[in-house]
Amino acid sequence: DVIGTSVLADVRTVAGTTRSFTLKTGSDLPAVGELVHFGKKSSESLALRVRNIEPGEDFSAVLHMVAAAPEIDELIDAYVPPAWNGIVGEEIDLDAIVAPAPVFSKIASGEDPEADPNVVQILLSPGSGSSVTVARFEIDHKLAASGSWSTETIPVAAGGGAINAYAVDDEIEIRARSIADDGTAGTWTAEIPHTVGSGALALPAALDEAAITVAGGMGNARITVAVPNDPAIAEIQLYRVPAGDTLDRNLHAAGRFAVSPLTTVEYVDGDATRANLLFNPNFDTATDWSTGANWTIAAGKATHSAGAPGSVSQAVAMVSGRFYRLAFTASGVSAGSVTPYLSGGSDRPGTAVTVNGQALDRIQAVTDNDTFELRASSDFPGNVDGAILFEETTSCIDQGTWDYYLEPVNASGAPGPETAVFSTSIV
Repeated sequence: DVIGTSVLADVRTVAGTTRSFTLKTGSDLPAVGELVHFGKKSSESLALRVRNIEPGEDFSAVLHMVAAAPEIDELIDAYVPPAWNGIVGEEIDLDAIVAPAPVFSKIASGEDPEADPNVVQILLSPGSGSSVTVARFEIDHKLAASGSWSTETIPVAAGGGAINAYAVDDEIEIRARSIADDGTAGTWTAEIPHTVGSGALALPAALDEAAITVAGGMGNARITVAVPNDPAIAEIQLYRVPAGDTLDRNLHAAGRFAVSPLTTVEYVDGDATRANLLFNPNFDTATDWSTGANWTIAAGKATHSAGAPGSVSQAVAMVSGRFYRLAFTASGVSAGSVTPYLSGGSDRPGTAVTVNGQALDRIQAVTDNDTFELRASSDFPGNVDGAILFEETTSCIDQGTWDYYLEPVNASGAPGPETAVFSTSIV
């Protein structure tokens, strides 16, 4: 048509020579003034612009062309550039970029018989997982029975330092943090206990990140760890952080579990008792589901074709006042929406889904809700699969994406280096 949109229509084929043709039933007819291209179905007509004409032999020419793309001109005409300020890119939120906690590689006193046993020697290095340049370390120390910290500041190049403020048999606590070159302070390590003069503290080595899996589930995350052959590792501290936030060891501590070297352990963070209330959630067959207008079930998907609104549903026993979490995966979406509902009695709608991918939702049931539905609008063409519905409990981890960190801990509570982040989605 006049703005360049191409409509393809099949022609009725009749053997022989003819001066006219007819379109198959259901095809859009061209209006007066519109261009019609007639040709093989496997060919295509495109609006092009000639960029260059290259002369060839025998008066031939090679045309170099690109798509006309008039929408580019429209976008350029509509674009309003921002006021000039000389800044390239976007402003960076420096508060969100902090140095990770440093890693202790040695805490010792009384280890060397020729050295002063009252002096605590410390070695540490910058933590991994950040591009922040660390300029110095702050090492805090205090008597275990005292609430007053003293601070030692050392350049990062020194790799450590010494504390000469205590006597043999004093029970002390030590922590450290990194300071970036712009002065921004990072997060503190855990508080590590040490008895002055007791020798070298056996600090755990790093966990093997390739031997760790974190899988999100229904109100929980399942953490599996193959523990390395390190006798210093007695426990693993787990941290659960909202996706993208900076780790705070006090705020985000999610649990600690005992381990032994050369074993594989599994730990569930959250409620592991939840079960999917839906039968045949992957639409392997058409059983257990009721299909409304324009819905079909085949090949592991429930599919809705545009043309009429309708729902695919399943009867589910629900308790009034309780929250129910749900998830499903949408694919092939190009228009319209599909919306989860708890129905029967008063309808309880969730959030309309208009894009492809896994959708998460949470709906509170009311009296007489006894059916789970996915309602498609009349213009929705698409598929759904992987449906989940379960009753929420107070032990369930909040729905959404979380970042998990693991940290080995020795029998005295002294931690080793934390792992890189493991991100997962919890329904």
